[in-house]
Amino acid sequence: METLKTHVQRVLRQELSPKAIFLYSLENGIVGGWVASKAFDGLSDGERVQKLLKLFEKYFNAKSRRRIGAILPFTPLEKKILIDEEDGKEFTRLKKKASLVKAKNELGNGYKSSVTRRKAISKTKQAAIA
Repeated sequence: METLKTHVQRVLRQELSPKAIFLYSLENGIVGGWVASKAFDGLSDGERVQKLLKLFEKYFNAKSRRRIGAILPFTPLEKKILIDEEDGKEFTRLKKKASLVKAKNELGNGYKSSVTRRKAISKTKQAAIA
């Protein structure tokens, strides 16, 4: 007989074609974990949860659904940032990139990289001294 954990995993694979799944089963039979799938791209957190709940309603009876705990829905990129990168290097890199893009968008054509700005300030100081 298929365990609830195995059944949940099979349904998630069948319906979401996930990049990765991690499920666990507690001693009391509650199943939880996370799933990373492109099916969650562009969806809000609430929409992702609703997608999972609809799947569970479709494939599991009420008794089984009560034994399905928190299964966190991630996009593949979120999984990479939150789970694969333990030291947060990928998160830091993406955060810096987002900050640069934001600054560029806010300043438009007047945007200069921090290196270019430092050079311009240095030249201005040198001109003032001379």
